[in-house]
Amino acid sequence: MTGLGSSFPLLQELSDDLSGRDVVWRRGEMDGDPETRGGSNAIEILVRPADTRRLIESLNRLGFKEARPLASRRRARLVDYCGYDGQADRIVRVRACFRAERDDATKDGRPRAGESTHRGPVTLVSGGALIAVVGADGAGKTTAVDALERWLHPQFRVVRIHMGKPPWSWATYAIKGLLKAVSVLEKLRPRRSPPGAVAPGNALGVRYLLWQATTARDRYRAYRRARRLAARGALVLCDRFPLPELRSMDGRRGGPLPTASRSWTGGLLANRLEHYYTSIGRPDLLVVLSIRPDLARGRSGDDPEDRVRQRALEVLSIDWSAVDARVLDAERNVSEVHQELKSWVWSRL
Repeated sequence: MTGLGSSFPLLQELSDDLSGRDVVWRRGEMDGDPETRGGSNAIEILVRPADTRRLIESLNRLGFKEARPLASRRRARLVDYCGYDGQADRIVRVRACFRAERDDATKDGRPRAGESTHRGPVTLVSGGALIAVVGADGAGKTTAVDALERWLHPQFRVVRIHMGKPPWSWATYAIKGLLKAVSVLEKLRPRRSPPGAVAPGNALGVRYLLWQATTARDRYRAYRRARRLAARGALVLCDRFPLPELRSMDGRRGGPLPTASRSWTGGLLANRLEHYYTSIGRPDLLVVLSIRPDLARGRSGDDPEDRVRQRALEVLSIDWSAVDARVLDAERNVSEVHQELKSWVWSRL
C-alpha cells in the first residue's frame, strides 16, 4: 500500500484517512489535466471489494461527490468521485477500481488490457445544475462566471449562457432589423401624419413592446436550452439571469407599460412579454453579488451614474433569503469572493 504522492492536500487527506481505516489499496494510473501532470488532479486507486464501504465513507466524509463518465457505460467495478480541494483551489478526481486479489492488476499497477481508464469530463450522479450569478453593474458578475468556468472545466461538461444578451433567433433578426430600418427611414424622411393615422407616440409604444417581447422570447429560449442541458448532466453557468425581483435589469422593466398596450396589438404584445418572463423558472443555484452604489459607480466604467446607482440599491433592498439565494459581499478582495463562491456552489451540487 502506497501513498497518493500528490501535491493536492485533499488527496493526501484521503490517503491518510484510508490508512486510518485499514483499507487495503494501492495506486493505479490515470492521466489528469495536462497542466497538472507531476501533481495530477486525477488519480486511480485499486481497492479490495471488501473495503468498498469504508472507501465510500471516506470519500463522503471529505466532501467527494459521485460522478460518471459522459460517453461511456458505467462498469460495476469502477466508480468515479470528484472533490473540491479548497487549499489548491482545484477539482480533484478519484477513480476507484474494485478487484479481488487474484484479479487485481498487472505488475506495474495499470489496469488490464481493454480496461483503460476513461479520460474526459464526467457528470455528477446527483445531476446537472443551472447556476445563475446576478448583481449590480460593477459587482463582478462576468469575472465570477469566468472563475467558475475555469474551475469546473475540464472535469465536468460546462456550458455558459449570457441571459442578458441571449442569442438571436432568425425571427429576432427579421423583426429587429425591420424596426431599425423603419427608425432610420423616419429620421431621414420626417413628415406629418395624415388625418386619422395612428398617433406617433402610440406607434412608438407598439414598436417598443415588439422589441421587448422579442428579447423576452430569446431569453426564454435560452432558459429552455439551459434546462435541457442541465437535465443531461451539464453544469450551466448563467450570467445576468432575469428574476422577477429585479425590475431594473435583465427582465421586463418596472413601471407602467406604454399606453400602446391598451390597443389590441399592444395588449397582445404585452401579454406575450409577461408570458415569456413568467415562464422562466428559478435557477437551481442563485448567487447574488452585493455592492454599495458608490463603489459600483467606480467599477462600472462609462455606464450612466443614475442607472448604476438604481440597480445597486435595488439589489441591496431585496430580501434574498426568501428565494434561497447566496449573497456575497462583492466589495472584498476578488480571490476571497471567488473562494467563497466555489465552496458554496460545490456544497450545493
